[in-house]
Amino acid sequence: MTAGLSILEQSGSLQERLEAAHHYDLISLSPGDDLFAPGTGKEECFFLIVRGQIKLRWQSPRGGADIIELLGAGTYFGLGFLDHHVCGATAASDAVVQAIDSANTRHVVEIDPVLKKREALETQREFIHRRETLTASASQALPQRLAAFLAFISRFNTCEGRDPLVISDDITCRTVAEYLKTEIKELSQALKQLSDLGAVELVPRAGLRIRDLDFLEYIAGTEDRILAQ
Repeated sequence: MTAGLSILEQSGSLQERLEAAHHYDLISLSPGDDLFAPGTGKEECFFLIVRGQIKLRWQSPRGGADIIELLGAGTYFGLGFLDHHVCGATAASDAVVQAIDSANTRHVVEIDPVLKKREALETQREFIHRRETLTASASQALPQRLAAFLAFISRFNTCEGRDPLVISDDITCRTVAEYLKTEIKELSQALKQLSDLGAVELVPRAGLRIRDLDFLEYIAGTEDRILAQ
């Protein structure tokens, strides 16, 4: 990678905003080269295709990989709010992409409509992928899937500048039950289990409060035996 270069071929105003951050890396790729794989960390940057084409592929929780987009020059990708990629990115031709430091250009994402639209699309994709992952794990105990969902919403709240430990009562039990493909009665029982374990608590007129996010994420990934204690 070659740091410190700026060859954005975009509108002058957007180019000037990005250049003000002074954080750029150019990456040259040959056909078939992987830029990143599903599940890898985002390393606090997103990408612009300067030349060539990039293929994004979806790693389905049910197995296999599907091409979801073929992106051309001038397209941004690698956005969203998770700290890892749910898609993989592979060069479909000789390509050059530019890595843009997201920590120093967050203000640009917030005000530029092209970037905001792309981030909204990739954020929606992350939600869909997470939902498929949770609902595909039929053998996983419901409290674990609920813990994973609440941890997921917590990360989204952080990205949006909200309190990561408060799950608003705008997210209703019915919405969560539909998301996890379960019944409200079973969901209530799972919520009580998480509350009894000390991971969460109900707060009147505020919704749900996460008491221990690290423990909640541990429950999400642990074996069933902790839920039977």
